[in-house]
Parts: sequence; C-alpha cells; structure tokens
Amino acid sequence: MPIQVNHDERRRLIAGALWTLARTKGLGRASLRDVAAEAGMSLGQLQHYFPTREALVDYAIELVSAQTKSRVQEALAALGDDPHPRDVLRVLLVEMFPVDDVSSQVNSARLLDALQADQVRGRVREEMLAVHALVETVLRESVTAGLAPSDLDVPVEAARVVALTGLSPLLEVGVYTREQVIAAIDRHLDELFGPSS
Repeated sequence: MPIQVNHDERRRLIAGALWTLARTKGLGRASLRDVAAEAGMSLGQLQHYFPTREALVDYAIELVSAQTKSRVQEALAALGDDPHPRDVLRVLLVEMFPVDDVSSQVNSARLLDALQADQVRGRVREEMLAVHALVETVLRESVTAGLAPSDLDVPVEAARVVALTGLSPLLEVGVYTREQVIAAIDRHLDELFGPSS
C-alpha cells in the first residue's frame, strides 16, 4: 500500500525551513538546495512542490499573511457585534505581533529581507497599506460617531497607529517585552479614545 503524503503539510514544512534559513542567513542567501536540506528532503522532492525559488517565497509569504489575517479575524469576531473602535484597533495591532517562536522567526526574516528583496518588499508594502487604510476607516468612523475628537487629524493619527507595528523588531531583539509593547499600544489608544472601560 503506497504511503499517503499530506501535501499541504509538506508545503508548510518547506516554508518553515525557508523562514528558518531566512532568519539565520537571510532570504537572499537561502538557496533551494539549502531549504531542501533544512526540510530533510532532496532537492528533487522540494522542486516537486516548488519548481522555482520565487514560487516558494510567494507561497511562504502568502502562508504567513493568511495566518495573521486568520488570527486577526478570529480576535475581531470574539469582540462581538458593534465593537468599540478602540478594541478593533487594539486587536489589529496586538495580533500583528509575533505570537510564538515560529511567527517571530518569520517576522524577523520578512522585516530584514523587505529592505532588500523586491518580492518581499512589495508584499509587505501592500499589506501595510491595507492596514493603514483600515485604520483610517476605523478612525474616520470613530470621529463621525463621536467616539474620537472631532478635530482628529485622521491621516496623521492613522500613521501614528500603524507606526506602532514598528515596535515588532524591537520586541524580537529583546529591547522591549511583549507586555511593554502592549502597554505602549494601550497608552496610545487611551490618548485617542480615553481609557478602556
């Protein structure tokens, strides 16, 4: 009887190997042969799933993005109907931070390589522009609903909120703890909306 292979699991394993190498040696230096060795398979086996390096990087980035979006959606759904905009922004910011060693590894690699690899930089830029647009929408609706000051400079405040995600690399290199980062997020949101009840 032939051995059943879970192809999705195998793809995730390969993507994890890519991110491990990306963190230790940089995405640009991680060859398919290196990734295959890290994943414990032959180059031919890896190329059965990802014939090119570009296909692998695209998949790995999409996988991480999908996991983050899923985490955000679950946390937003847990807020129930008609959540306060402060809570929406808090979920968005907190859930974008790495939650475990794997996501920390991925986040570090993406941030480092976004500065150098066009493929990664373009994807990170698109994602962050979408986050900025969402934050602007939440803030505009907050002003309209009287939940934020009527004179709020929405584009500037949206930039300030999104800039809080820039604490992520400082969290990962140990400058701040997760608790300190969350405290900074809460302080900023308190300044926008008043203390949470």
